[in-house]
Amino acid sequence: MKKEGTTLGLTVSGGIDKDGKPRVSNLRQGGIAARSDQLDVGDYIKAVNGINLAKFRHDEIISLLKNVGERVVLEVEYELPPVSVQGSSVIFRTVEVTLHKEGNTFGFVIRGGAHDDRNKSRPVVITCVRPGGPADREGTIKPGDRLLSVDGIRLLGTTHAEAMSILKQCGQEATLLIEYDVSVMGQEIEKCNRHHQNPHCAASQLLPHLFYQFDSCLDFLSLKCILLIFELSVTGIIR
Repeated sequence: MKKEGTTLGLTVSGGIDKDGKPRVSNLRQGGIAARSDQLDVGDYIKAVNGINLAKFRHDEIISLLKNVGERVVLEVEYELPPVSVQGSSVIFRTVEVTLHKEGNTFGFVIRGGAHDDRNKSRPVVITCVRPGGPADREGTIKPGDRLLSVDGIRLLGTTHAEAMSILKQCGQEATLLIEYDVSVMGQEIEKCNRHHQNPHCAASQLLPHLFYQFDSCLDFLSLKCILLIFELSVTGIIR
């Protein structure tokens, strides 16, 4: 991650003298960290450029982030999204969405993927849609949606790193197959809201997120963590 001046555009809380492990408490809109679409609020920062932060005070962590140089490699621990289960009250639907990259990203954060420990394997889940980014402007994708394929390349069984690589290597325009949850009791209202068949639908205006079990990035952070190591540039490319 290359810094613009002296800031990465993120706020870090915690430290050995504070309230626990260092974590991302805020991402400044328009900053490098937010535009990278790699970090999420609530992520724990384990190391900076290979330096373990376990015994660092809060002020030492801030000083380190300000003085590490032009390239910053973060080792991040994140909590897995819960497993969505199709049942009598919830069914799964799919929709194709075509997006155009901006800064080599589509404007959303993914988590999950296959893992050696089956208990830690998850579908590739979109946990956050960056305000003002391509996905947000298009309007279909919501936090909690599952990313099933990119330009026909299925993501079932891929690791998080493999899914990120597929997103990075696809063209500037890509068609994404998205899976989402729908309440069985409200399929008609959901259809109106999701597919925008009637933009003046009263139900769409009153209950825009009725059928999403989680409506924010943080609601998904509930299970045990796995490690993700990534390196970001100004444009958010994983090297």
